[in-house]
Amino acid sequence: MKKDLEKIRTSIREVYDRLALVEPTFTSKEETLKRIDNYLDSAENLFETDITGFVLYKPQAVRIFAFSEVYDLGTPMHADALEPNGLNVAPLFATFMREQFKAWLISQLEEYVADEWGTTTAEVKARENDLRTQLFELECKEEALIEKLEATGEQIERRFDIANPLVLVLKDPTKFAEVLL
Repeated sequence: MKKDLEKIRTSIREVYDRLALVEPTFTSKEETLKRIDNYLDSAENLFETDITGFVLYKPQAVRIFAFSEVYDLGTPMHADALEPNGLNVAPLFATFMREQFKAWLISQLEEYVADEWGTTTAEVKARENDLRTQLFELECKEEALIEKLEATGEQIERRFDIANPLVLVLKDPTKFAEVLL
């Protein structure tokens, strides 16, 4: 039975190794294009104009500016807490030359990626879920075997890196929600 335990623990290490590699370096091209569109939409929303001062009888200030923002995957993040890093021209480009700016961004990314596009986030999450399910099943088998060995008087050291210690005690992942309620 100890050999069986070692086999299970070897399988667990292999699943952990595969989990470490499940996240690709790059996203898929389709997902990257969606991120670029999100980025451009956000950048375009940062451009503001107030040109009414040109036509009012009493001259008013004319304001044409872009807010200074930093982007994270197309979602604007206010730069208040960051050091200023120069003029943000993305809102201008996104507003007045969107397609040219988008084409330039795509060409830069294609050069960087060099035809090694990854998979979609959904595919990565599905693969990760599959591996976590395998890990859970292996850890349940490990715990059952440890209990059998301990019943025969063997002293077995449990792993310190177990992924689901509470769920293993319950033996049924569907009961986990009941415990929390």
